[in-house]
Amino acid sequence: MGWNDGIVSYYKHEDRKFSGSLGTILPLVGEWISLWVSFWLRIVAGVTTGIGFKLLGVKKSEPPKN
Repeated sequence: MGWNDGIVSYYKHEDRKFSGSLGTILPLVGEWISLWVSFWLRIVAGVTTGIGFKLLGVKKSEPPKN
């Protein structure tokens, strides 16, 4: 529904089916996979670094001692 200058409008959306070709879908799937792989690699690297710091007793940020 919409309201514009006192006029009420109603819009009905039609159901559309996705009909993409293989040439359209493959790049999208490739992009999706690359984004998720990079995300999980960063998560795993961060977690292992954090665990390594804990095991070694290293503090990430320590204020300088004057």
